[in-house]
Amino acid sequence: GTSLIPTDPQGEALFEQAASIEAFNFSSFVAPICAEKVFKPLQVLSFSRRRGLQTNEDKVTGLLAALIPKLDAYNVILGKQKYLAGNDVTLADLTHLPYGTMFIQMYPELFESKPHLIRWWNAISSRPAWLAVKDGA
Repeated sequence: GTSLIPTDPQGEALFEQAASIEAFNFSSFVAPICAEKVFKPLQVLSFSRRRGLQTNEDKVTGLLAALIPKLDAYNVILGKQKYLAGNDVTLADLTHLPYGTMFIQMYPELFESKPHLIRWWNAISSRPAWLAVKDGA
């Protein structure tokens, strides 16, 4: 198998570029959306009451509006190559899985409406190692 972090100079540069794409164009929007929609409602305010915090829907709407053009850009990149750093999967692809899995359950249409994005997502999210982690192996 191939290494998840390329060691040749060009591969390493493409990996670093893809990793920064994930950090600044995906997680910085998807993580706070998940915090608002998933984690906040689960928070316990006191021992006697199990009442979650209110989701800030305006914040979610703003984050989604900023994220959608980024997903369009992913679709363009992934129309030219199989994965974010080229034609081999790298850690830069796999780092999308934790928050991406939560996010796609809430907003599947944002991935499904972009053919290259959903092809990539299906490829990375169906990897046996991820399925084992996700299913609590």
